[in-house]
Amino acid sequence: MDVIDSGYWRHSLSLLQTHIAQVRLQEQHQLTLKIKLQKIKKEPEIFHASASSSTSTKNSSTSTISKMKEDNQNNQSDAFNDDHTKTDL
Repeated sequence: MDVIDSGYWRHSLSLLQTHIAQVRLQEQHQLTLKIKLQKIKKEPEIFHASASSSTSTKNSSTSTISKMKEDNQNNQSDAFNDDHTKTDL
């Protein structure tokens, strides 16, 4: 009479389930990477299309950037003045 080594088969099943899970995870990861790559490839098209649509957009963007730089410099100056005012007290 043949004796079935159930420990061996349980271990083999466990290894097989682990392998299947790893393969599924790799496939899902590859799909996620593919989707991200497609999104990245589409971004420059969107940027170039909106940038070339009108020069007024460029002028308003430049104006906005200049305003942001000016605000940042003012904030840094205010913080510097606040720090020195506190130490003078």
